[in-house]
Amino acid sequence: MENWKNQTELGKPFGKSARAVGKFLYERGLRDEDGEPTKDAWDEDLVKGFVMKNGTTCYKWDVDKLKPLLEERYGVLETPENRLERINTQLAIVESNIAHNRLEGFSEQFKDQLLKEKAELSAK
Repeated sequence: MENWKNQTELGKPFGKSARAVGKFLYERGLRDEDGEPTKDAWDEDLVKGFVMKNGTTCYKWDVDKLKPLLEERYGVLETPENRLERINTQLAIVESNIAHNRLEGFSEQFKDQLLKEKAELSAK
């Protein structure tokens, strides 16, 4: 069964950002310097392009084909247990930033995002 995700979705189980996944794809020769999929990515059926309503193109990547490469690079997929541990660590850092008036605004927004993610994980 085909399983296609964007870079954000690809990186989430590994605790990696879309930017980190993009860098990984670039290093593997699957994205070019402009962030576009390479000929190799298209030829190996690793990517699909979709035109959004606003005219921009977004790309989805074949999870099943890329998973072994991602696990080789980042380790085994994140489990709910270590994901919760990561969230709690990030929350502690964010709360420290808030307490010391560092990164105002951003920290509050990130904290809200982490709390939402923690609640979703706890509901499962």
